[in-house]
Amino acid sequence: MKRSIGILVVLMVSLSLFAEWVPASSAFAASQDPGKTVRKNEIVRVGFTAAVASMTWSPLIVAKMLGYFDEEGIDIVMEQSYSSSATKMVAAGQTEFSTPGPHLTAAAIEGGMDVLSVYQLFPIDIFGFAVRNDGEIKTVADLAGKKIASMTPTTINQIIPILEAGGVDPKGVEVIPVGDARVQMLTERSVDACWTWDGEWQQWQAEGMPIAFVSGETVYKSCSNSMIAKIALVKEYPDLIERFYRALAKASYYIYCNPKAAADITLKEWTSIKINLDAATKIMETALVPMLGGKNVLEGKTIGMHNKSSWELVMADYVKMGIVKAPIPTEKCFTNQFIEGINKFDRAPIKAAAEAYSAY
Repeated sequence: MKRSIGILVVLMVSLSLFAEWVPASSAFAASQDPGKTVRKNEIVRVGFTAAVASMTWSPLIVAKMLGYFDEEGIDIVMEQSYSSSATKMVAAGQTEFSTPGPHLTAAAIEGGMDVLSVYQLFPIDIFGFAVRNDGEIKTVADLAGKKIASMTPTTINQIIPILEAGGVDPKGVEVIPVGDARVQMLTERSVDACWTWDGEWQQWQAEGMPIAFVSGETVYKSCSNSMIAKIALVKEYPDLIERFYRALAKASYYIYCNPKAAADITLKEWTSIKINLDAATKIMETALVPMLGGKNVLEGKTIGMHNKSSWELVMADYVKMGIVKAPIPTEKCFTNQFIEGINKFDRAPIKAAAEAYSAY
């Protein structure tokens, strides 16, 4: 009988909560022993550090809707979390994986949490600032002395390195944590800019928000969100990790092969995203594909690989900001042990399926 992930959490939070977590596709079937049941697929819970229904997380929904997770014997449940709760949920066994920025992962490890990054979701710096498209802010340097809306208090740890790299003294900038009200405050002129990322700001723009984007990547060459797991899970169930992220790698390659198809799949599943197919396709082409690593990564065998120099760069900044007392060795932050297995799939049928997609 297959392992049931999250049994300890079930006992902690009650069977009624578990019933809410189990997706419809996770059909239970009677085993040969009439006194037992087995689940078709293992349930894997994934925490997100922002709203789940977003183009940013389209690789997960593409993998789900195209059956890549099912091929690997997995059903996924997507949970929303914010800031440090993403790492705490993994450490407590409430989710198997989560998607924190490296500052949250570093802080968690510094604090004694037994977590490890196992998959580099976004190998480039995807962050920056939305500004009004009729304003005078055009570069990071123009943010000196301005007021910026951020998501949470810890988001400042991603903002400061970008400001400093752009020649701005963070002490002269006011950062206000306001959650998902960031862009509303910007359009209402309550702030001069708001922290955001590739994939999100394009969606806002497509929804009619009068904004432009100042990219942090132009001055700060680092990495962004990766996916973490509990170290015990890494040691005890390496096959699960490899299978889960292989499904995600397949979806990432599919997005690269046909961004329009991936956009259509995402919009049809997440109907709360109120943009048209053309706008969603543009987001896939200009945001998601680069965020996932671009042509070199997606056509190669390094989907999900962590870059040591990028992590060392952000770690040096985290020491300066006091997030960690001393640089954490990269081998304690991430592992690339699963990359070969994650990338071991036949790309030809995925490319053929992407090119043959005609449902839009």
